[in-house]
Amino acid sequence: MFMVTQFYKLAKKYCTFIDTKTLSGETLEELTALLLQLYLQGLSLPDTASEEPKGGRYKTLICLPFPRLRSALPTDYSMIYDPFAPPEEALATRNLADDLGDIYLDLQEGILAYEAGTPGEACFCWRWGLNNHWGTHLTDALKALHWLRTNEKGK
Repeated sequence: MFMVTQFYKLAKKYCTFIDTKTLSGETLEELTALLLQLYLQGLSLPDTASEEPKGGRYKTLICLPFPRLRSALPTDYSMIYDPFAPPEEALATRNLADDLGDIYLDLQEGILAYEAGTPGEACFCWRWGLNNHWGTHLTDALKALHWLRTNEKGK
């Protein structure tokens, strides 16, 4: 249960960052570090169930509209969507704000479950999402953030 509590605190920290910060050259490293921590700690969460979640019962409790990510940097980027697809089918355009927003919404679902006193359900939401949804957005966002951090557009 310790790992679940630690992940809950980290998920809250990420969501607070998205709610309060502007994505800029000054905040790129902080955001990158948060995403790396989420990924690493997410891998350490216990595997609590083996079937797909029934349904996002907490998603309806998340206040919408989703707070728009404020950004002083470009958010659209190109990527290889499927690294094993033929080259003509592999390229895709993604949006960093969409990636960070999907991570936010998926983590919020687990946060609400944890705060409702069901840490096992929260753990399942986070672990399932890491393997099936927000983990993909996170790894895609990391490449874009790394590029922004190390090139002129992020400075």
